[in-house]
This record gives sequence, structure tokens and C-alpha cells, in this order.
Amino acid sequence: MLKYSNLTLLCILLVGASYAQKSKKIIYKKKLFQFSFVPSFGTNGLHPGEYINYFSLNVFSGYSASNQFFEIAGISNLNEVETKGLQFAGILNITGGNAHANLSKREIVAEEIAVEHNLQGIQGAGFINIVSNTVRGGQFSGGINVVGGALWGMQVAGVANTVAKYGTGVQIAGLYNISKQRMDGLQLAGLFNYTEGLLIGTQIGIYNSAGRIEGKNSYNNNDFTAVQIGLVNRAKKMNGVQIGLVNLGGTSQGAMIGLINLYRNGNVQNTKGATSFGLINAGDFGNLMVYGDETFVLNYQLNLGNSKNSNITPHSVRRYWYNGLIYGHTPKFINDAGDWSAGYSIGEYFYFPITMTPGMNEYRFISTTAEILHYNYGKSTNEKINPLLKLKVGYGTKFHPKVGFHLFGGISYNILITNSGHESSEKWLESEKNNISSYVKMWPGLFFGIHLH
Repeated sequence: MLKYSNLTLLCILLVGASYAQKSKKIIYKKKLFQFSFVPSFGTNGLHPGEYINYFSLNVFSGYSASNQFFEIAGISNLNEVETKGLQFAGILNITGGNAHANLSKREIVAEEIAVEHNLQGIQGAGFINIVSNTVRGGQFSGGINVVGGALWGMQVAGVANTVAKYGTGVQIAGLYNISKQRMDGLQLAGLFNYTEGLLIGTQIGIYNSAGRIEGKNSYNNNDFTAVQIGLVNRAKKMNGVQIGLVNLGGTSQGAMIGLINLYRNGNVQNTKGATSFGLINAGDFGNLMVYGDETFVLNYQLNLGNSKNSNITPHSVRRYWYNGLIYGHTPKFINDAGDWSAGYSIGEYFYFPITMTPGMNEYRFISTTAEILHYNYGKSTNEKINPLLKLKVGYGTKFHPKVGFHLFGGISYNILITNSGHESSEKWLESEKNNISSYVKMWPGLFFGIHLH
């Protein structure tokens, strides 16, 4: 349990007042209304910690066992046991502070088991709100909100929100949010969001970190799909959704959309694999393709991805999802024009076994691919992008199970949008549409090469 008695004493000393510490055993008195300038200088006398107040007006600082409806102070409020209703202070609100004064270690343990120092309502402060146990309601401050137990509600702070156990609701902060054990709800921060445990909900920030994110591909597919949105997203286990520049999925069976996606495929039986969209997608699968087509003699393609169904049907047809990086050109001794292309592809492989024996289940494959490339005329980079779209279907096979590559080939359909001043080489069955500024060229094609897997 968090102890804030020193911080509370400092705030009270700032207004030049002191108060008597409580005795070990107190029978609390109830007051409908209390007024004070500072603790021990008000209507509750020298021992304000013995009172439960329903309405409190504190010119500078207030101190009581509990407030039940409304409390306001120019500087700070301190309630030992609990706070209910509305509480406002210019600088600081504390619930659960000074609760263990003059108690032995044994008495402190006994009290922690028997008593929770909670907030049920709303705290508003210019700088800090602190509750040593549970909040059921809201905390609003210009600086920091701290909860030593659980949050059921909302925290809004200019700097930071911290929950020592788990949060259910909303955390919004200018810098960071922490819900240490678990977060069920929304974390929105200018810098980072963090939970060590399960995230059920959404994190939005520059950096987001969670221990575990579940979703529709989890073992229990009734789990809610959690989402991380930020520049960098990280999870040790990621079965939900990550959207960012860099996504670190740990063991992943979810979806990642970003520039760089790094993860490894989950190994839980009867669950689907991950899906990633990005420039670099490093999962548990990769291959290299070298092939020629009617556009360029040599094309190099690096594919990265993962298996979608190996945890469901490990020795049957395997389905792989992949993203590829492509570069194509024609050697100078064949054609010295210097044209080249570079781009990105997404697609699927379906690998077929020749027997049900492990190790024989990727002998042949069928692939479907969509590619988007820039077709560059000449060696220097063109100022205008010339999009080249390719839709492809391929087939590959090994000559022997122990051979480490497939021979493959297939058919494609190609659409090139180019500057009107450029002419491409003649293609088989090429058709062309043109307007004042551009040509649209379309043709079927063939490709053939080696697939290293």
C-alpha cells in the first residue's frame, strides 16, 4: 500500500499549521458541516482526523477521517479512510494518507486487510490526486493522478496517470499512463502507455507496451480484440491488432500494419497465424525468388510472412501469407536501356504434401500474388511515378523432397500507367489507352524461375 503521510505533512506545513496524530483506537464522530483554515484550526478542533464530514470548506488545507458528499480547499485535502462525492483542491487531494500513524507493524497489516482507503466519486486538483486503494469514479488534475489499488472509472491528467493494480475505464494524460497489472479500456497519452498484463481495449500513444493482447485468433476466440496505435507498439503476446511504424508482436497470431513488423508465429494448437502488412515483415517464414518475365530478364523477390494454419492442420495443405520486396532489371549485355522496377507484393502460398509424412508436406505449391511497382525508364530515377500493377498465379514443384528449391512458373496480367512521352517494349497481346497526359498499357504475361524456401 502506498504511504503518503510525509507528502501530506509537507503540504500542511506550507500553510503553517500542524495537527495531532491520531491515537490507535478511534470512534469516529460525524459532522454535517465543517469549516477550517488549516488542520486543527477549524470547527473540528485539534483532532480533525477523528471526524467524518458530509460537507467541508477548507480555506487552505483540510484534514479528516472521511468526507461523504462535498469538500473543497484552496491548497490540499487529506482524508485518512475514504472519500465519497466531490473533492476539489488547488494543489493536492489525498485519500488514505496518514492512516498508519502510531500503529505497530502488526496493526498496520491487520488494518490493510480490514480497511480499504477508497475514493467513490470525483477528485479534482490543480496538481496531484492520490488514492491509496481503489477509485470508483474519476480523478482530474493538471499534473498527476495516482491510485495504489484499482481504477474503475476515469483518470485525466496533464502529465501522468498511474494505477498500481488494474484499470477498468479510461486513462488520458499528456505524457504517460500506467496500469501495471492489467488495462480494460482506453489509454491515451502523448508519450507512452504501459501495462504488464492483459490489455483489453485500446492504447494510443507514441510508444505502447502490453504484456498480452487477445483477439479473434486467440485460443478462446470470444476474447475482445485489443488495439495498439502508435509509432512503436510492443507486446509479448499479440493476438489483437497493432498499427504503427514499428510493431513488435512477440508471439503473434494477430494483425500488424506498419512499416516494420517483427514477430514470431504463435504455437498454440487450433489457432490461426498472424497477418502483417508492411515494408519489412519478419515472422517465421521467408523465401527468395529469382525469375524472368516479359518485362525484365531478372527479378529478385524476398518474401517474409508466416503460416496461417500450421497450428490447425500441421501435416496437410499449408497456407502461408507473405509480403514481398521486388527489384527487376535487364542485364546491360542484353539491353542497355537501363530500365528497372522496384515495388511491393502481398500474396498467399498453398503448399501441398506428397505424403502425410512430416517433412514431405511442402513439395508443391500454388501461389496468388498482387504486386505494385514503379517502372523506371532509364538508369536515373524518374520524377514521375509510373505504377505497374501485376496480378499473378504461379505453380512450383521440387524434383526430389531433399532438394532445397522449387522450379516455378505462372501467368500474370499487367497494367502500366506511364508518361505519354515514353514507349515500353512491345508485349504480347498488348492493348493501350491514352489521353493527353498518360498511357495505360495492359497485357498478359508469363514468368519462370527458381524459388528458394
